[in-house]
Amino acid sequence: MFEDNDIESFLELYYRVFSDNVNKDWFMWKYVENPFSTHTPIFVASKDSKIVGALPFTALNMSIGSTTIQGLQVTDIMVHPDHRKKGVFTKLTNTALDRYRDTEVDLLFVVANRLSSQGFRKFGWEYVGKNCTYYKILDHIGVLCNQLSCELLKSVPKITMNPFSDRAIYDKDRPLEVVKYSGVPVDNLYNLFSITNDSRISADKTKKFLEWRYSHPLCDYQTYVACDDNNSPKAAVIIDSPEKGMNITRVVDIAPEENDHAIEIIDKVLKFMLEDNNEDQIVVAPTSINNKIAKNCSFISDCDFPYNKLTTQEEVYVNVINDKLCDDVSELTNKSKWRLSFAELDTV
Repeated sequence: MFEDNDIESFLELYYRVFSDNVNKDWFMWKYVENPFSTHTPIFVASKDSKIVGALPFTALNMSIGSTTIQGLQVTDIMVHPDHRKKGVFTKLTNTALDRYRDTEVDLLFVVANRLSSQGFRKFGWEYVGKNCTYYKILDHIGVLCNQLSCELLKSVPKITMNPFSDRAIYDKDRPLEVVKYSGVPVDNLYNLFSITNDSRISADKTKKFLEWRYSHPLCDYQTYVACDDNNSPKAAVIIDSPEKGMNITRVVDIAPEENDHAIEIIDKVLKFMLEDNNEDQIVVAPTSINNKIAKNCSFISDCDFPYNKLTTQEEVYVNVINDKLCDDVSELTNKSKWRLSFAELDTV
């Protein structure tokens, strides 16, 4: 298991494998200060006092309908290039499964890339489905032409904006004002998530989760909230800009989406957000986005043509640790039963 004096060695390997601009504050937030675990859930392989492999988990309380369970998401898997294909991943995975068997942990899950998905299949993890990402590329030629065939990119439809003249949108006969926040108004978000009747599997969006999740030391969040004339929140869209130096807006999460009326409001708030960020080249939305909203706002899934020819889709796998969690495991391996936004999946 991970020890306190392993942080520098962990970050050194992380830089070698991922080359991302993370730091100790990021590590402390993600793994040590996470309020949903009583320990640092990282399994490491070392040689000569240096970490050469790591299998970290991010702890989350997960909501399944009215039930809250303890989940662990596999994140930041890494093996030093000099130690790959030597059984490091296998040993780390076996150790983790032995550690969490007969504990308070109910399930493990992972969003795996093409390489790591083979390993999880090997260990008997259940396939849930593809984790599709939705793109609204405003300048697809300018963004991708340097890397890919310009002839192929010309098949992508040109997307036009749907501008709004002001901040006023309408809920039937009642005006709704879109308020833009720098950061995340936790109380508003909590109120919206607490009235959502969504029974799909997702992070339990409590105040504790929201306060921790959106205290990410490397991210700057903005939130668009639609409020009625009593200043009561009706819908919200949370965004950030994950790629420094690139004009990318990422839709981190949306609330709520449980009925047609809420979907109509969210659709308008999202379009308002798009106009407010119309200088960006790319807008990215998570697999959890409602299909009707995605279509209305001209998002295209990377599981569909033409983006499925340009990207490699991730896959979701689950390992049920608690045999009493449900009578039928297929209930947990049905993709339609899951709602995974970037709030759950993207904690880099």
